[in-house]
Amino acid sequence: MENIGELFPETEEYKNIDSKILLKKTMEKLKNIEIINIDSTVITSYLI
Repeated sequence: MENIGELFPETEEYKNIDSKILLKKTMEKLKNIEIINIDSTVITSYLI
């Protein structure tokens, strides 16, 4: 699968697009893909 810049290039089509539309397009691309591993980073903050 391509990276996000290749999937959604900086063009007029995607300028100011609703993130729900991007999520829907992404889910359609993942429809036939089996996810085996996901690397993620969790950032938290602690306020005193």
